[in-house]
Amino acid sequence: MKRFDNWARPYNQFFREREGVPFKWGKHDCALFAADGVKAITGVDLAAEWRGKYRSLRGAMSVIDREGGTMAGFVDDRLERMPVSLAQRGDVVWREQEGPFGGALGMVAPGGVQAGFPGKVGVVLAPLTSCSIAWRV
Repeated sequence: MKRFDNWARPYNQFFREREGVPFKWGKHDCALFAADGVKAITGVDLAAEWRGKYRSLRGAMSVIDREGGTMAGFVDDRLERMPVSLAQRGDVVWREQEGPFGGALGMVAPGGVQAGFPGKVGVVLAPLTSCSIAWRV
């Protein structure tokens, strides 16, 4: 997978467009947020095979079960892991937190020192150092 030559512009636009979009299973959840970010900078849709196939937590859990049981495992099958300290804007990250999956997928924000995750009222930013896994895009 290769980033577009001018990937920063579509990535920044993707991030701006998501700022006020509330979390919604099957539309704007953490997996689709990360997949949409990857698509914005590479044209590759990592979620193509299950996009539109769930609309609830139960549906999301069913998809993840079919994909190997963990979100991290799903991403491992598609992207290369790297130390979080090497992650840069546009890379995918995992942050451990309470919830049904034990964490959430996000993207390193355009500034490069924070990561964005879909939240109740839009993208929530957290320090990149709070993430435990990173994947190179």
